[in-house]
Amino acid sequence: HQGSLATRQFGGMSAANARLDHTGTVSWNQAAGGGNSTVQLTLSDSRAMTDTEDEQQLVNFQILRVQPLNRSSFLSGNLTVQYVRQEFPQLGIGSDVATATGRVDYQHSSVFGLTNLRFLSNLFVSRAAVEQGIDRSEWDNRLDYTIGLLDTSLSLRLIQIDGQNSSLVMARIARRF
Repeated sequence: HQGSLATRQFGGMSAANARLDHTGTVSWNQAAGGGNSTVQLTLSDSRAMTDTEDEQQLVNFQILRVQPLNRSSFLSGNLTVQYVRQEFPQLGIGSDVATATGRVDYQHSSVFGLTNLRFLSNLFVSRAAVEQGIDRSEWDNRLDYTIGLLDTSLSLRLIQIDGQNSSLVMARIARRF
């Protein structure tokens, strides 16, 4: 529970702004099967106590898992569902937005037994439950190799934004000094 009160001066006139904020978080964490899992729920409520009477609420639910597969590779995943409600009565504006995002990451070091060759793959998906929201999917695959002070990288990224597909192939060579 948190409250704040501020006074502002406008040409000799004084107006008080009061806001009441409440936030609560519950988390659960477990290490099992060689990996780690976390579940978290956050609830938030914020209200203006002045003539604007705006208010905002947030519900955020998140599940995370990190799982080593062997000595040289691991898999991790994250799923987040969020709901945000905002009301600004003086402006006649209000919105309710729900979104869901998910991410899966895979990393393997020592590809083909080469200690300096690493493969990374990331899949990200975001969905909005409103017409004006943006749906996005992205799959990034990258192969990194280091030889002394020379870093090389080759990547392929596939992107879909609101049904539009694009791809990007990129190669990079950099020397560290």
